[in-house]
Amino acid sequence: GYDERELTAVADRLETRMRRHREYTTAIGRADGDRFATAVLLGFPADRDDVVDTIVFGHEPPLAVCPDGVRALPVAGGLPLGYRDLAPGRPRMCRVPLKGDETLLVVTDGVTEARDAEGRFYPLVDQVRRAVARDPQLAAPARLVSFVRDGTLRHSGGHLADDTTAFAVRRTGAPVGEGHEGGRSPY
Repeated sequence: GYDERELTAVADRLETRMRRHREYTTAIGRADGDRFATAVLLGFPADRDDVVDTIVFGHEPPLAVCPDGVRALPVAGGLPLGYRDLAPGRPRMCRVPLKGDETLLVVTDGVTEARDAEGRFYPLVDQVRRAVARDPQLAAPARLVSFVRDGTLRHSGGHLADDTTAFAVRRTGAPVGEGHEGGRSPY
């Protein structure tokens, strides 16, 4: 991602890597099924501090969490990486408004599909919404990840059937050109 200015170029590189890997495994006789990956790409334009660029490849959409509440980012859905031959052309990038106090939360489906003893899925959005309403400081990235981890484990009784990852990030600092030497981004 450091070598490309455009998020869509990063998406193209990832898709090319998936295709090349599939071609390689086929060439060595290991055509062991479809190769694909779900992913979320996030880009923070250096000249803006009020937006985030997103490309979603068959993945859970990111959530924006702040003391005022929780919202799913309105992103265009796309096929997982490795399936571009089914929908040729570049994936659509969405530029979404982002407030300064919003934390972006990205989780794998192992979190949202964690089940309790009765087979019910973990209600991530409801749990985060209620917790942030009680304690607005929970929207801080490290606290938010800890809350999601603990809540997922508690909900599933510690029995996870899939990989679970929670990642949270909040943009800080001023945009490039506002007090940063050499055009370097603080992000």
